[in-house]
Amino acid sequence: MRRLSSTLIGLLLIMLGIFGIAWRMDVPGGALTTLRLGILRLWPVLVFIVGAFFVLPPLFMRDRPGLSGLFIPGIPILVTGGVLLLASLTNRWGFIWGHFWPLEILAVALAFLLMALFLREIGLTFPAVILAFNGLALQFTALTGWWEAWAVLWVIEPLAVGVALLVLYFKLRRRGLLIAGLILCGITVLGVLLMSLILANRWWMLGLFGPALLVLLGGFFIIRALQAGKEAPVAPIVSEAPAEAG
Repeated sequence: MRRLSSTLIGLLLIMLGIFGIAWRMDVPGGALTTLRLGILRLWPVLVFIVGAFFVLPPLFMRDRPGLSGLFIPGIPILVTGGVLLLASLTNRWGFIWGHFWPLEILAVALAFLLMALFLREIGLTFPAVILAFNGLALQFTALTGWWEAWAVLWVIEPLAVGVALLVLYFKLRRRGLLIAGLILCGITVLGVLLMSLILANRWWMLGLFGPALLVLLGGFFIIRALQAGKEAPVAPIVSEAPAEAG
């Protein structure tokens, strides 16, 4: 831990030193301004290093799973550094943040998933799945600009909770989780079918969502049936002994 902290602090100081040297350098002509601007545009690398302070300790010290809580601040900081770097290099701040801000939600979802894996705690997949579904839907609408599609994408909410419950069921094998998950997924299917009938003339792709969900739900039942067949115990065959003559 001490060696890792020293390495990260050293990288941070080196980056700060490079920025200071670039600011103080005496280069003739307009090259100085160009050099300064080029180096200063790399300032989001500092955000990366700060994120690394949180992310690297749990990755390198797997024998201390409690450190995985550092993923919650660390991964969003790393994603923020990536978005900032892209915006800084392209100088299109409004465009980059306007299209990629949902990555922050996906980063938190990834952090919860990593915590679930490191701690071996299945319950942490619940917020991970819900955040991931919402993050993907928001990223889709941010990239396409089809914000009116939330007239149908609202079904993401019951679907996310339903899928999270089914994930818990496959681990815990509690029938209540299965029933609740299937009910929520059924509500999602009915909602998509209804919205696709109402809005299919406006967005033709919506007509595909309902049938696609039916296919996925049918596949789930088939997989469950196959697993149940494998787990069903085979009754032993007991041969009856012939009765002895009295």
